[in-house]
Formats: sequence, C-alpha cells, structure tokens
Amino acid sequence: MQTEKDLSSREEAAAAAALSHAREEVKRLGADEPLPAHQIKGDFAARSRRLLKQAEELEDLNSEIYRQLSRLNRTRENIEQTIEIGSFEPAEAFVPAADEIAQAVRLEKDFRSIDSTNRDKSMSLRNSYDNCKIDFKDKNLNLDNIFKGIDPLWYKARLNYEDYYYLFERMSQHREKLNELIAVYENQLANLQRNKKDMVQQSFLQGRRLYEEIQAISEHSKVRLAGRSRPVQMLRIDLQLDDHESALQRINAYIEECILKVQDKARQDSSDDELRKTISRLMSSRELINIYLGNAHIPIYVYKIDMNMQNSRAKSWEDAVRENSGAERFVVFFSMLSALITYTRSRNMESIGADPDTDTRVMIMDNPFGPISSEHLLEPMFEIAKKHRTQLICLTHLKDNSIMKRFNLIYMLKVRMSAAGGKEYLKAEQYIRDHSRVNDDEKLEKAIYRASELTETSLFEDE
Repeated sequence: MQTEKDLSSREEAAAAAALSHAREEVKRLGADEPLPAHQIKGDFAARSRRLLKQAEELEDLNSEIYRQLSRLNRTRENIEQTIEIGSFEPAEAFVPAADEIAQAVRLEKDFRSIDSTNRDKSMSLRNSYDNCKIDFKDKNLNLDNIFKGIDPLWYKARLNYEDYYYLFERMSQHREKLNELIAVYENQLANLQRNKKDMVQQSFLQGRRLYEEIQAISEHSKVRLAGRSRPVQMLRIDLQLDDHESALQRINAYIEECILKVQDKARQDSSDDELRKTISRLMSSRELINIYLGNAHIPIYVYKIDMNMQNSRAKSWEDAVRENSGAERFVVFFSMLSALITYTRSRNMESIGADPDTDTRVMIMDNPFGPISSEHLLEPMFEIAKKHRTQLICLTHLKDNSIMKRFNLIYMLKVRMSAAGGKEYLKAEQYIRDHSRVNDDEKLEKAIYRASELTETSLFEDE
C-alpha cells in the first residue's frame, strides 16, 4: 500500500514539474496562460510535435538569417574599404540580385576597375594640363589668366563627381572664351594673310617695275656714232629673267622668309627702330630686284670707243674700269651719268604731266677736257649730250680747236696789264660763233654740283 502511495506521489511531483515547465514554455512563447481545457481540441500530442518541428525550422531559418547578416556585414566592410560611403547616395533604381553577395563582389570588382581607369585618366588629364601650361607660359596674357583661374581647382579637386564636374564647368566657360579669342585671332590671321598676299603682290610689282625701269635706263643710253648705221647702246644692264611666274614664286618664298626673320627679331625683344631697319633692309629695291631675277649679280656693260671704230665694242664694267684709258673711262662715266640723269628727269616730268621728250638739262663740269681731247672721244661725248638735249657748261684752261669748235658761246678770262701802274687784272671776253643760236638767258630749274674722288657708286640708293 505504501509502495503505491510513494509511486503516486512521484508521478504527481513529475506531473507538477511538467506542468510548471509547460507554463514557462507557454510564457516564453508569448502567452500568459495555457488555453483552458475546453479550448483544447483535437490531437494535442500531434499538434505539439508539429509545432515543435515548426519551431526547429524557425530556428534553422533564424540561423540562416544570422549567417546572411554576417556575410552582408563582411560585404559592407569590403565596400567601406573600397569607397567612402558617406560620399555617395544610394541608387534609387538599384535592384538587388538573388545572390546579393555575388552581386556585391561583381560590383566591387567593376568599381575598382572604373576607379583605376578614372585615376589614370585624371593623371593623364593633369599631365596634359601641366604640359599645356609649360607650352604656353608667358606667351599670351589671356592664357596666363585662364591658367591662374583653373590652378586652384586642380589643387583642390578630389576624385569625385562634384569636384570634377565643377572643374569641367569652369574649363567649359574658359573654352568658350578661348573660342571667342580664337575667332578674333583667326580674323586677324585672315587679315594678315590678305596683307601678306598684298605684300607679295606689291613686292612683285616693285621688282617688275625695277626690272622694266633698269631696262629703260639702258634704252636711254643709245646714241648715234660716226661709222655706225644704228644707234649704239652706250650702257647695257644685262638683266637675265627666266619668266614672271617664276619671279612671283621667288618673291612669295622670300616674303615668307622675311616674315620669319622679323618674327625672330621681335621674339628677341628688338626695339621698334631695329625692326624698322630690318624690314627696310629686307624690302630694299636691291633685295627685291635680286629676288625677282633670281640672281644677285647683274652684269653691266659699257661701250668702249676706239680710234678705229671697227674695234669699238661693249666691255664689262669691271674690264672698262680696269683696262680703259683715263679718257675712255671719262666717256664711259659721262654716258652712264647722262643716261641716269635723262631717265630720272624723264620720270619726274612724267609724274607732273609734262612732256619728257621736250625737256632740256644743263651739266656743269670742271675741266672735263683734262683727260679727253682726242677727236674720236669728243665726238661721241657731244653726241651723247645732243641726244639727251643737254647743254654743257665746261670750265677749262685748254684752247685746242678740237674743243673750242664744239661750243657756240665761249667766255674767256684773260690777264691784262693796266696802262697805268703796271698792275694785272682779269678781263672777260665773249665769243659767239653763231648769234642765231644764242637765246635769251634762261633760269635753271635746279643745278647740283658735286666734286669727289673717283669711287664706284651704286645704282640703288639705300632705302
């Protein structure tokens, strides 16, 4: 009896313990009390086993969630090591993939690749900018100011969208200003090109004019000499020209070369006066005619008059100066001077609208007959003067008939002795061969007299 009682007590205690445990489990699950007995229906044990299984499944799901959270946290840490999260806003249109971890790994790889590319491009762009600064340093004030405005943005720019977009905006603004400046400079360059074209054309025309005028000088030296059926060209300037088209090409190339030389002088901080002198030298008539002809050497031939007219011939200027006698050289110089005076006088008369074929001139010479008194030289000299309508006023002490007969009007100063006192005095005597040829006194428009040692002069004045 006692044994049964003890067994019953133990079962009661076990039931009480099970009940207490069940109550604690109910509370843990979120309920205050178990359901009343009348609400418990069906197979409780089966339901309990089913719920227990669901609880285990939920525990497994919870563990899986914790594992996913752990992987996501590691992914977040990787992302934070890659970028500054605070510098970016979440993309509203971003859709996570089924495998977020694989997606994050792929995005991280893509981001690092793009970031590396951006850094390379940023470095390349910065190097290009620095090289551009070096290339254009101190060459243009506008460019210097643009670089000064952009430099601080480069120094502050980080590799993010906002900094580079602001830098892009500022550079775009300066690009517009540069485009405006380029348009202005292009217009100026077009004007310079037109000016250069005009310069080439004007230089070509000047070279051609010089070419034609020098030929005209030679034409003005033709005179008729005894023993010659045709007029003899006393002065011949031998201009050898291939053709005018080639001359134009040479002038164009020369102008290009001159522009480069002047630019180099300007870069060397030459003064305006030095630049003007350089331009004047480069564009002188001598340089232009040399370029026009394509040859700096222009041979000059003069006619040597011999006592035997059959031996008279043209000689180079150098040979004539070196080989001719003093009298022969005098005739050469006289023919050249007469041709130049006639040419210059004709051009001046044409410029004022007068008839160059009716003008006359006067040449005053001091003792020209010292070296020349031979008839075969006097004859061409006076023929040259006659051809150019030049009156010769010559001062001389010679009274040779070969000289005196050349002049219609002669003034002579003679030393006379006074009747009283025996003093000497000068008496002026006038001789007129043909009174009909003596006109009333005329006023000279201009008279220039120069005396100097024999020197070789240039056909071109320094310009």
